[in-house]
Amino acid sequence: MKIDLTRVYEAVLELKNEFVTFTSSVAIDIALLKQDVANLKAEREGEKARRWQLYVALLAAGVAIAIAVLKK
Repeated sequence: MKIDLTRVYEAVLELKNEFVTFTSSVAIDIALLKQDVANLKAEREGEKARRWQLYVALLAAGVAIAIAVLKK
């Protein structure tokens, strides 16, 4: 049986190209997932900031009502 080294070499190159394409695709997917996680974290922090603003506004309203009641 005779082995054609040119065909073996071409097959190895094709496998290498497929592997490079696959790893590039995985790297892109990982980068996109990291970006999604960063966006979710930023969104969560934004929600926390809005919640604190609401708490402070409610507290200020409560204090204003208490002052108005005490002045009467």
